[in-house]
Amino acid sequence: MGNYRDLEDIIENARLRSKQNKRRSSIEDQDKQILKVYETYKTLTKQKNDLPMIDLNPPVQKGWKRYFILREDVRQSKQGIFYEHILEKINTIQYSDSKNFKKTVKIKRRRKVAEKPQNLKELSPYELQKLKLTEKELACFDFKIQLKMQGKKVYEVPYYEFREKWRFVLRIRPNIIDKVKAFNAELEQRLAELDKFLWDSPAKRGRLDKLLGRRKYKDRKDKNPNPFKTIAKQDIIAAFS
Repeated sequence: MGNYRDLEDIIENARLRSKQNKRRSSIEDQDKQILKVYETYKTLTKQKNDLPMIDLNPPVQKGWKRYFILREDVRQSKQGIFYEHILEKINTIQYSDSKNFKKTVKIKRRRKVAEKPQNLKELSPYELQKLKLTEKELACFDFKIQLKMQGKKVYEVPYYEFREKWRFVLRIRPNIIDKVKAFNAELEQRLAELDKFLWDSPAKRGRLDKLLGRRKYKDRKDKNPNPFKTIAKQDIIAAFS
């Protein structure tokens, strides 16, 4: 009898191991499929990005664009070329369907039409270093620190701001489109299919993140504890104002 029971246990364990092996093999096959689809998606995305630009004849206008130019008196001064070079590095462009660049805002539960704000670009320390400005150009910028909150954490964000903003004025011009990206319908359809396969399912999206070694934000350990955690937000703002 004892030998019979031992035999039953052996058979049952073999069945369990067989089920586990089948499940493990199934998961591995699914992982291989997800990674294969992801690699195909990356390849097709590169092919899409490498498509050439083609001339649009005749050109068409698509709304308006707004950007900074030198004030006329600054442009005609001896320092005109100097400030023109700086503007090339900090200029910004906005696009709008209407020429007045207005937007609807909510003020005290009432909707009002206000002009869209537009500022010169603020440079991070990395951007400033990458631009390799001369000492004379660097002297035109002020170093500042801005406080930003992400959840319950407060961060100090350093940046450089151009001091003499009055030297530039905004100009509005028609946004003329004379070139468009070549379009491949078959490529777009295939990318849409792969996109749906990879990211429409939360389970597959999470599995892909795990296979690629991506960690979720909540799983990341905070190596730099927030010194402002126990300080009220208004006290922090008051201390830096």
